[in-house]
Amino acid sequence: MNKHVEIGKLEAARRHLEVAIRMFFEQKDPVAIYTVAWSAYQILSDICKKKGIERQVEDNPILVEFGVKKEFMAAFRAPRNFFHHADRDDKEVIKFFPDTSFLIPLLATELIEKLDGIQFWYGRVLMMWFYINNPNYAPEDIKTNIAALPLPHKDILDDYSIFIELLDRSSN
Repeated sequence: MNKHVEIGKLEAARRHLEVAIRMFFEQKDPVAIYTVAWSAYQILSDICKKKGIERQVEDNPILVEFGVKKEFMAAFRAPRNFFHHADRDDKEVIKFFPDTSFLIPLLATELIEKLDGIQFWYGRVLMMWFYINNPNYAPEDIKTNIAALPLPHKDILDDYSIFIELLDRSSN
Protein backbone atom coordinates (compact mmCIF):
# COMPACT_ATOMS: atom_id res chain seq x y z
CA MET A 1 0.00 0.00 0.00
CA ASN A 2 1.77 3.14 -1.25
CA LYS A 3 -0.84 5.81 -0.54
CA HIS A 4 0.40 9.17 0.53
CA VAL A 5 -0.90 12.69 1.02
CA GLU A 6 0.76 15.82 -0.24
CA ILE A 7 0.42 18.59 2.27
CA GLY A 8 1.79 22.10 2.37
CA LYS A 9 3.16 23.94 5.37
CA LEU A 10 0.10 26.18 5.77
CA GLU A 11 -2.26 23.20 5.71
CA ALA A 12 -0.08 21.35 8.23
CA ALA A 13 -0.17 24.39 10.51
CA ARG A 14 -3.94 24.69 10.12
CA ARG A 15 -4.39 21.03 11.10
CA HIS A 16 -2.12 21.38 14.13
CA LEU A 17 -3.96 24.50 15.22
CA GLU A 18 -7.42 22.95 14.83
CA VAL A 19 -6.36 19.95 16.91
CA ALA A 20 -4.81 22.16 19.61
CA ILE A 21 -7.94 24.32 19.88
CA ARG A 22 -10.22 21.28 19.97
CA MET A 23 -8.03 19.74 22.68
CA PHE A 24 -8.27 22.98 24.64
CA PHE A 25 -12.07 22.92 24.62
CA GLU A 26 -12.09 19.20 25.37
CA GLN A 27 -9.89 20.07 28.37
CA LYS A 28 -7.11 17.69 27.35
CA ASP A 29 -3.56 17.84 28.65
CA PRO A 30 -2.26 21.46 28.58
CA VAL A 31 1.28 20.32 27.71
CA ALA A 32 -0.05 18.50 24.64
CA ILE A 33 -2.16 21.51 23.67
CA TYR A 34 0.82 23.83 24.03
CA THR A 35 3.16 21.53 22.09
CA VAL A 36 0.79 20.96 19.17
CA ALA A 37 -0.07 24.66 19.03
CA TRP A 38 3.62 25.58 18.99
CA SER A 39 4.14 23.35 15.97
CA ALA A 40 1.54 25.41 14.15
CA TYR A 41 2.83 28.70 15.50
CA GLN A 42 6.42 28.02 14.44
CA ILE A 43 5.43 27.15 10.87
CA LEU A 44 3.22 30.23 10.62
CA SER A 45 5.82 32.50 12.18
CA ASP A 46 8.50 31.27 9.79
CA ILE A 47 6.26 31.83 6.76
CA CYS A 48 5.29 35.30 7.98
CA LYS A 49 8.93 36.23 8.50
CA LYS A 50 9.82 35.05 4.99
CA LYS A 51 6.92 37.06 3.49
CA GLY A 52 7.62 40.17 5.55
CA ILE A 53 4.35 39.90 7.48
CA GLU A 54 4.55 41.41 10.95
CA ARG A 55 4.33 39.02 13.89
CA GLN A 56 2.86 40.34 17.11
CA VAL A 57 5.57 38.88 19.34
CA GLU A 58 8.80 38.54 17.35
CA ASP A 59 8.47 41.86 15.55
CA ASN A 60 7.20 43.92 18.48
CA PRO A 61 9.18 47.20 18.57
CA ILE A 62 8.55 47.67 22.29
CA LEU A 63 10.81 44.72 23.07
CA VAL A 64 13.64 46.36 21.15
CA GLU A 65 12.88 49.78 22.60
CA PHE A 66 13.19 48.43 26.15
CA GLY A 67 16.22 46.32 25.24
CA VAL A 68 14.62 43.07 26.37
CA LYS A 69 13.92 41.29 23.10
CA LYS A 70 16.55 38.57 23.52
CA GLU A 71 15.52 37.80 27.10
CA PHE A 72 11.81 37.97 26.34
CA MET A 73 12.10 35.66 23.34
CA ALA A 74 14.11 33.17 25.39
CA ALA A 75 11.39 33.13 28.06
CA PHE A 76 8.64 32.97 25.42
CA ARG A 77 10.25 29.95 23.77
CA ALA A 78 11.47 28.20 26.95
CA PRO A 79 8.52 25.80 27.37
CA ARG A 80 8.54 24.98 23.66
CA ASN A 81 12.25 24.17 23.74
CA PHE A 82 11.87 22.20 26.94
CA PHE A 83 9.01 20.07 25.56
CA HIS A 84 10.80 19.43 22.25
CA HIS A 85 14.39 18.74 23.24
CA ALA A 86 16.34 16.80 25.86
CA ASP A 87 19.84 16.90 24.43
CA ARG A 88 21.21 19.13 27.23
CA ASP A 89 18.66 18.98 30.00
CA ASP A 90 17.20 15.49 30.31
CA LYS A 91 17.01 15.76 34.12
CA GLU A 92 15.67 19.32 34.30
CA VAL A 93 12.15 20.44 35.18
CA ILE A 94 10.29 23.56 34.13
CA LYS A 95 7.61 25.74 35.68
CA PHE A 96 4.70 25.48 33.28
CA PHE A 97 1.46 27.40 33.68
CA PRO A 98 -1.36 25.20 32.32
CA ASP A 99 -3.91 28.03 32.43
CA THR A 100 -2.00 29.76 29.63
CA SER A 101 -2.35 26.90 27.12
CA PHE A 102 -4.73 29.03 25.03
CA LEU A 103 -2.17 31.79 24.35
CA ILE A 104 -0.13 30.13 21.61
CA PRO A 105 -3.30 29.07 19.71
CA LEU A 106 -4.53 32.68 19.93
CA LEU A 107 -1.24 34.02 18.56
CA ALA A 108 -1.19 31.38 15.84
CA THR A 109 -4.75 32.31 14.86
CA GLU A 110 -3.62 35.86 14.18
CA LEU A 111 -0.79 34.62 11.95
CA ILE A 112 -2.87 32.16 9.97
CA GLU A 113 -5.46 34.84 9.29
CA LYS A 114 -2.76 37.22 8.08
CA LEU A 115 -1.37 34.55 5.76
CA ASP A 116 -4.73 33.24 4.52
CA GLY A 117 -6.53 36.56 4.37
CA ILE A 118 -9.66 34.88 5.77
CA GLN A 119 -11.00 34.21 9.23
CA PHE A 120 -9.94 30.92 10.78
CA TRP A 121 -13.12 29.49 12.32
CA TYR A 122 -11.49 27.48 15.12
CA GLY A 123 -9.44 30.50 16.09
CA ARG A 124 -12.50 32.74 16.04
CA VAL A 125 -14.26 30.39 18.45
CA LEU A 126 -11.23 30.49 20.75
CA MET A 127 -11.17 34.30 20.54
CA MET A 128 -14.87 34.40 21.34
CA TRP A 129 -14.21 32.28 24.46
CA PHE A 130 -11.30 34.53 25.44
CA TYR A 131 -13.22 37.79 25.00
CA ILE A 132 -16.26 36.50 26.88
CA ASN A 133 -13.99 35.52 29.76
CA ASN A 134 -11.83 38.65 29.51
CA PRO A 135 -14.02 41.46 28.14
CA ASN A 136 -11.49 44.13 29.17
CA TYR A 137 -9.17 42.86 26.42
CA ALA A 138 -11.86 42.89 23.76
CA PRO A 139 -12.11 45.63 21.12
CA GLU A 140 -14.87 48.13 21.93
CA ASP A 141 -17.38 46.76 19.39
CA ILE A 142 -16.94 43.26 20.77
CA LYS A 143 -17.28 44.51 24.37
CA THR A 144 -20.65 45.97 23.43
CA ASN A 145 -21.76 42.69 21.89
CA ILE A 146 -20.58 40.69 24.91
CA ALA A 147 -22.46 43.00 27.27
CA ALA A 148 -25.63 42.35 25.26
CA LEU A 149 -25.26 38.55 25.45
CA PRO A 150 -27.97 36.89 27.51
CA LEU A 151 -25.57 34.84 29.64
CA PRO A 152 -27.71 33.30 32.38
CA HIS A 153 -24.80 32.74 34.75
CA LYS A 154 -21.03 32.85 34.85
CA ASP A 155 -20.80 29.01 34.92
CA ILE A 156 -21.88 28.89 31.29
CA LEU A 157 -18.35 29.97 30.41
CA ASP A 158 -17.02 26.80 32.02
CA ASP A 159 -19.30 24.70 29.82
CA TYR A 160 -16.88 24.11 26.98
CA SER A 161 -19.40 21.88 25.18
CA ILE A 162 -20.95 25.07 23.79
CA PHE A 163 -17.65 25.96 22.15
CA ILE A 164 -17.11 22.40 20.90
CA GLU A 165 -20.53 22.62 19.26
CA LEU A 166 -19.43 25.85 17.57
CA LEU A 167 -16.25 24.16 16.33
CA ASP A 168 -18.34 21.38 14.85
CA ARG A 169 -20.47 23.89 12.98
CA SER A 170 -17.47 24.81 10.84
CA SER A 171 -17.84 21.54 8.94
CA ASN A 172 -21.51 22.28 8.13
